[in-house]
Amino acid sequence: MDSVIVGEFTFSDLNNFLQNYITLNENNEEKLLYQETLNKINTQLNKQKQSICNLIQWDTIEKDVKFNQLVSVEGITYKITERQHKLALDWADHLGLNYKYVVRALSQNSSYSLQSMLNERTSVVDIITMYIDQPDLNTEWNQWLLNDPITRLKLVNYLIDSIESCVSNFQNLNGNDSHTNNNESLDQWVHEKNLNDLIYLSKMLKLISNLILNYNKGMDFNTVLSWFTKINKWLEFCQSDLILALPDVPFSILSQLMALININSILFLGFDSSLHSFNVNDSKFFNDSKKFIQLQNIIDNELSSNPSISYCWSCILFYKSIVLETLEDTQESTIDNSFLLDFNQEFPNVTLFTMSTYFAHRAENLNVFQSITNITLALKCDLMYPIIMTSFITFLLNFIPLNIETTKMIQSILLETPAQFVEEFLTNDVFTQKLSILKAKLPLVEEALLPFINLITTLTEFANFELKTLTTYAAKKKLDDMDYDLLDESNLYIVEGTPSPDDMKSPSIVSHDSLSSNASDLIVMKRETFIQPPFELNSQVMMAIPKHTRGQLLQINSTALTTTSNDKSINESETNETNTNLIIFSMKYNGWSLVGRILQNIATLYFNNGNNLDNVTKELMLAIIKLTSTIVDPSLIELERSQEILGAMSSQINVDNEDVISIIFKIYEIALNKRDYPVLVACSNFTNLLIGHYPNLVWSYLIRSTLLEKYGKTGLISTILGTIELPNGKYDFTINLTKLINLLIENTFTTDNKTPIRTKKDVIQKFTIHFIHVFENCQFWKFNDVNNKFTLCLNLSTFFSTVLNNVYGIDPESKPKDKITNVLAESCQIIIAFFLENQSTDSYTTKSLLSILTKYTEPEYSSYGNNAFEEEYNELIVSAFKLTNLFISIRNFLKLSPSVLEQNIFTKASTLVKLYIDNPSLKKPIVDLFIRLVTISWNDNYPFLLSYLGEDVAKDFLNIISKDLQSPLNDFKLLRDIYIFVGSLLQSKQDGLAVLFLTGNVISNSSVTDKKESKDNKDIKVTSDKSIINILKTNALKMNKYPEYVACNLLDCISFAFNSWLHSKNLKDDLKFIDTLLNKFNTFTPQSSPDITQDDIGLLIQQYRSIARIVEIFALYLYVCPQKSSNVYKLLDNKDLYSKIKPFFEYSKDEKHSQETLINRFNTTYPSYPLNKFRLTQLSTTNNKFQYGLFNMDLMNKLFKKSHQWIGSDEEPGLIHSVQEIASHMEYNHYKIMAAKAWGALITSYIKISGAPSEGFIDIVIRFLEINTQVESGKDSFSQLYHERIELIFYILYSFQKSGNHVSDEKLLEVLQLLIITFKSDEIDYLSNVATSLRKNGYRAIIRCVLIVLGLVQDPSKFVELAADQLLEIFEWAFSKGLYIIFHKILSDVSNSLNIQKELTLLMIEEKIQDVSLLLSLFAKIKSLNPPNHFNNILASSLYETGTIKVTLNLYSNAHLLTTDSEPLLGNIALKIISELCTIPEVADKFVRNGLYVVLLESPLSTIIQKGDVRPENNPRLHNIWSNGLLSIILLLLSTFGGKVLTETCVILNYFDKQVQYSISSWTDSKLAISTALVRETSQLIMLQKMLESLNYRRYLNDHGKRNTQIEEEPLGLIPGLDEDYERSELYVSLGNLLTHPKYLNSRIVAVTVEETDQLDNDSLRATFVNQINSDIKELQQSLITEL
Repeated sequence: MDSVIVGEFTFSDLNNFLQNYITLNENNEEKLLYQETLNKINTQLNKQKQSICNLIQWDTIEKDVKFNQLVSVEGITYKITERQHKLALDWADHLGLNYKYVVRALSQNSSYSLQSMLNERTSVVDIITMYIDQPDLNTEWNQWLLNDPITRLKLVNYLIDSIESCVSNFQNLNGNDSHTNNNESLDQWVHEKNLNDLIYLSKMLKLISNLILNYNKGMDFNTVLSWFTKINKWLEFCQSDLILALPDVPFSILSQLMALININSILFLGFDSSLHSFNVNDSKFFNDSKKFIQLQNIIDNELSSNPSISYCWSCILFYKSIVLETLEDTQESTIDNSFLLDFNQEFPNVTLFTMSTYFAHRAENLNVFQSITNITLALKCDLMYPIIMTSFITFLLNFIPLNIETTKMIQSILLETPAQFVEEFLTNDVFTQKLSILKAKLPLVEEALLPFINLITTLTEFANFELKTLTTYAAKKKLDDMDYDLLDESNLYIVEGTPSPDDMKSPSIVSHDSLSSNASDLIVMKRETFIQPPFELNSQVMMAIPKHTRGQLLQINSTALTTTSNDKSINESETNETNTNLIIFSMKYNGWSLVGRILQNIATLYFNNGNNLDNVTKELMLAIIKLTSTIVDPSLIELERSQEILGAMSSQINVDNEDVISIIFKIYEIALNKRDYPVLVACSNFTNLLIGHYPNLVWSYLIRSTLLEKYGKTGLISTILGTIELPNGKYDFTINLTKLINLLIENTFTTDNKTPIRTKKDVIQKFTIHFIHVFENCQFWKFNDVNNKFTLCLNLSTFFSTVLNNVYGIDPESKPKDKITNVLAESCQIIIAFFLENQSTDSYTTKSLLSILTKYTEPEYSSYGNNAFEEEYNELIVSAFKLTNLFISIRNFLKLSPSVLEQNIFTKASTLVKLYIDNPSLKKPIVDLFIRLVTISWNDNYPFLLSYLGEDVAKDFLNIISKDLQSPLNDFKLLRDIYIFVGSLLQSKQDGLAVLFLTGNVISNSSVTDKKESKDNKDIKVTSDKSIINILKTNALKMNKYPEYVACNLLDCISFAFNSWLHSKNLKDDLKFIDTLLNKFNTFTPQSSPDITQDDIGLLIQQYRSIARIVEIFALYLYVCPQKSSNVYKLLDNKDLYSKIKPFFEYSKDEKHSQETLINRFNTTYPSYPLNKFRLTQLSTTNNKFQYGLFNMDLMNKLFKKSHQWIGSDEEPGLIHSVQEIASHMEYNHYKIMAAKAWGALITSYIKISGAPSEGFIDIVIRFLEINTQVESGKDSFSQLYHERIELIFYILYSFQKSGNHVSDEKLLEVLQLLIITFKSDEIDYLSNVATSLRKNGYRAIIRCVLIVLGLVQDPSKFVELAADQLLEIFEWAFSKGLYIIFHKILSDVSNSLNIQKELTLLMIEEKIQDVSLLLSLFAKIKSLNPPNHFNNILASSLYETGTIKVTLNLYSNAHLLTTDSEPLLGNIALKIISELCTIPEVADKFVRNGLYVVLLESPLSTIIQKGDVRPENNPRLHNIWSNGLLSIILLLLSTFGGKVLTETCVILNYFDKQVQYSISSWTDSKLAISTALVRETSQLIMLQKMLESLNYRRYLNDHGKRNTQIEEEPLGLIPGLDEDYERSELYVSLGNLLTHPKYLNSRIVAVTVEETDQLDNDSLRATFVNQINSDIKELQQSLITEL
């Protein structure tokens, strides 16, 4: 951002920017990048501090406003339209707002949204609040607001006036006659403003708290008076007008407003939380009688119904009375007497102390302690307020006793307060003194035990400290039942275990006054006595008070210390006297044991009495359960300490196999059956906390409990929901259960959990079914507290997401039942079935989920948002979007049919865009959802987003996306997601929306139907100011101001855009953009792998990713801009090019071995959990496969959290670090390979432009081959880099071949040697891979490279001489051994294949045929070098020794076993190999010596042909075997060896005489079918006859007989129809007749191949084909009369 002016941005934008900034860690890279923007913003804001503070006064109305195009607002001029003026005037007039402030908001927001405008005024308050709370955000503002009393006072007054104006306007707008015109728009405006007013009021009240908190100068009295004269009206407004206008307003908002008013009132009265007292020294009214009286009258008259304010005032009055009493005889008494005179004159006959008592009693009658609790709970989300209230109750300790009521208040407040402030409270001197008195009265229930437990529950360590050893035991007992002596100075009993004499000299054990006793004495027991403990049901169980135990005797009235009804029922004989005695014995005992025993007895009472249990007993039971919950809470206590305490609590439980936990579960079960809701809530909360340390107990209870369905009986979980929660609108129990299921899921994956898998599956599955039904309906339930709704839905959303992620998010290769998370498999399937329903359009789960997604569209929620609700609200919305994304991704991953959920989301697309525009907090989740929508697969009727959005909304979407991309105030994570979305859009099928984003224009569907046709569509024009591509390029110019991960996604997006059909041609004009990329490229310095540390690798990963995209863009740039003058071309046209590309194509051998070692170490340590089982599935459809990491670290941490090998130590790092290292290096290698591929594309483009590679490129080939020969690889990511080098080597060599550029034979020999080493390497693993012919392997590329190298040889004879060994080596490895393996595998597959495997066998053979063809090319290329005879002898020996000759012959012998379309498949292959190899005489000799003629004669295929009548039109493949195979080989051998093979030739021809005779006679057949195959066959026979004639075959026949085994009378000859002159003449005449009758000839022509069929069917090609046949027949005829 070059120039930041506050007027350029809305306060909402600034607010969001600052909110995002303060959430970043101090050392976060993003925070440093944001700092420049923040500094510029602060510079401008510092100049306008007062102006911005003035903006708080939104509700000051201006009158008689005229239209002016330029409007000045707080020193900044805004240009507005007449439409904006009219709308601003309407809103200002009808809603009571400041016209200029409305104008400012409108001029900055193109949507003209009232909600957006109203958000401006709340954002101003937010910004000022942040500058107070965050001093480092803007030091100048912070000091100005907090250190300048005038500014702070002025701002407080502004706020009070604004609150008053807002309340008054609210009342005016919602009066009875306010809507007489029935204007629906006005009604909607008023409703929206009403909703926003609540948030605005709460923010202003919170800002006041910030401003006056710890105000050490004392607030100006006029401000205090102004506050107290107005708040009664505000409180009445909250309780009446506001509810009437907004009857559905959540109670949480009302309670917040009233709580803020009350807590601010306490602060205005001078309460100082740092002092835990009222700061009367700086008070402006404490010593001024008139101000004091004036303020008291307001509180007494107008605020008489407010308990908290009355109680505060009573404290101030009491404090004032103490001050006056203290100063009565001092010099200041004159002033104080004046104060008293004024006070007595105003309130005759009433003292300050009496008045204090009056206000205190009034407050207590109004339930002040509950009021204080409610204030704290209403504001618990902001820790500042519980801290203030903790300080306040610290002050109140001076005035209140510790009884049940007050301790419940203290507990409620402390549980919401940070631990350090709780500790401060519990160590306060006043509290410590009061607690010691309370402890002395233990275990009396109402007087001590219940209040005591309430207090110690607030801090676990404190509870254990206080309870583990109690030193006093209080009991009510008749003196007549005890044998004791009074203690005095002369009668001290000193026995073992009792206090010393010095201790006994103390006048009392506890303070007399505190017990209100009228007599007290120290006593000592003369003999042992027994006292029945509280709630003890067994009269035989007594507490023994040993002999010599000392105590304090207190004789009090029976009414002084009451007992519970249970005490009375159990110990009635001891307490029914008129006077009773309280004895406090000095004795040590374990308080935990006592509490455990009491809980056991109460549980028995509860079982017997159920809901009839008296309140105190039930309250004590709940208090003990709550206390026990803190003892098992893993966040509060270590396991060892927890076990110790639970053991103590269970020590006095006298039932076998029972402990305190089983007793609480027993109570839980009773409560379920008795529908006792408060107990259910307490027990369910206990269960949630228990699972951390004691999961097995929870699983065991759940499987036995009636909570869940059991044996076909409906679980009570549904009954409680239906009979108690739904009617009452309270769902604490169900919410606790949703928390439980999430905890159960987390615990499922701990290695120390011994619960059977079947138990876990059963429990989770039952919960799953129930919670799906809850989720389906909960959106339509009544909730007393709407926050409960959000919490419930959030927990359910989290549960569904956790299950789905743990099943489908890991181990992509395994089925759910085979994964390490298989315990969730069945539940996952249930969730999928409900949420991904694709049949019914009325899916309740879908409706509920969509209701959450679009919740912000409802005015109430869009106005309140997270400002009014607790954090769960926004978390719920975000969680719902994540869950939706997860469902869509899983559906796509599983290749299921599109679901109703997805279909409905498309219909809600325009709503989502509106949400994106109006709600900054939802932008990121909405963009993530759109990413899924544009990338998912679809079966039929692909939905186009543009159609669902409509043109106007789509353009609005483009505008807001463009604005977000250009705004310097957006957070980087949103930018990243927008880049991903745009990139995904450009790669998707969403052509219409993609064109809109690229061009800024909407075009018709027909123009984007075919992208190829659209390239030349002149109607598509790019509007530069609207096209998003221009924004992307502009942003690329400032990439250095982005974090690397944002720059990566930006480059991804640009790359996809330029690869689109529309924008690639424009790349040549982007010189500035290209130069920027060059600068970034040149600043990158690759590091070699050994030098990379774990700290560096994160940055390197992102850098390699960026460079990969930059190089890819360079490649595209060279492709569309083939100019040698470009800077990119110059980058490559460099002799030192190899040094630039080398780091991208090499890796370290040590790095690979290190990773393998780490993986093996992990798998050895955890053999049941192989590392690959934790691999993350790429459920994300973005192009970044590592977006969420490589392994599920969360799952691994849960599984191995107690494993020393996983965690490690200072001396030896744990496996957690190893796994992170593996993941990092895998990601690093991935992007390094990506960069290498990009370099390959760039070099390809460069060579294309240059026309031919320079000779220097052959050096790159050599260097790459050297790397391949030096570095090992494997079947992993390293292998990809290996093959990338090979692919580039091939292209460079191919370019040399294509261009004809000269390469010296010496260089070619070096390349050949390296290619052979590479070919024989373990990475290529040729001999293994060629058997399966897997195309992913590189042996084919290597062979092709060898072919090219041999083709580039300039001097073949010299090269063969130099490279003979290398040529023979590659021939033996590639051809001899390769062909042997291929043919052997074919024979094996054929013999083993079944009918059902035939198609697979055919498929594999097709792959092998490609390999055979490639090997034949190699043979032909070597042969073309004309090697000498000795070379050929070695080559022939290689074929023989490797078995290639025999396996080839064997292949032909078995060629009949595999057929396709009833024709043999393998015969052609075998005979083609034989014919090719036999072109070398030395090889042909080997074949003949190994029985070639026998195989050709006796093969089943040959036997079929020997029967004759093999026609090319009927049996094309078999005829091809005869013509192109057998005849070709016979001719080849005969021409090579002549008379040496005459015997074999004659024998073969005699066996095939029927086929020979058929071929010749077919020319005179009336059913003649002329084909190219017939012409070729006849030509071969004519050639064969001539060759035999030249060898005088007739004399041979005369000497040996036509066939050695045949009858002598048969005429001598081998080729019927050609042996005699007259036969040849007849054939000559027949051919001549055909030629003289072209129409007949044309009619007899048939096709024998697919190509020939196409030619004959095409009129334009048929004539050419016929002419060629005609020409071939003429040549055939001519060959009959010509000599050989």
